[in-house]
Amino acid sequence: MGITITRASEDWNISRTTIYNKINSGKISKLENGRIDPAEMSRVFGQPKPKVEKRKYTSKNEQNLHPLTLEKMLIEQELQFKKQSEQDLKDKINEYKVRTERAERRAEEAERRADEREKALLNQITNLTETMKLLKAPSEQEQEEQPKQTEESNHKEPIKQNTKQEQEKPKKRRFGFLKIFD
Repeated sequence: MGITITRASEDWNISRTTIYNKINSGKISKLENGRIDPAEMSRVFGQPKPKVEKRKYTSKNEQNLHPLTLEKMLIEQELQFKKQSEQDLKDKINEYKVRTERAERRAEEAERRADEREKALLNQITNLTETMKLLKAPSEQEQEEQPKQTEESNHKEPIKQNTKQEQEKPKKRRFGFLKIFD
């Protein structure tokens, strides 16, 4: 899209030569169609200058006006332009305030969700730790009971020693209809 160099020189109130010099120095780039992107102009030269109406003719009343009256009219026009610029800036400030408030609300919401996730994970860790303690506790009791049982079994029955006949005799096992020998 873009705008022509002539239009850019009119909108920004600068000469075409200045624009061509900026293009040649590489500070402004041209589009494929030979036009200039308005964003490029704003980046280099700032916002476009407001257009001041130039009248080609003057009415009889204006011709008879005192020069101070004309100056007053120009000052009033400039004042009106400044008021409009001020209002535009206030609107931008309000827009940025709204955006900032939205961003702060999103950040607070994200922080709240992160806190909730952290609490949930801590609860899970606590539950898992308690479960591990419960699982570990019986095994400790069993370890304490095992030495007692082995001591009792040593006193009750002596260990059998196999005789040669029992060692040589094959042991039979049945699996279904098959008889398997060791």
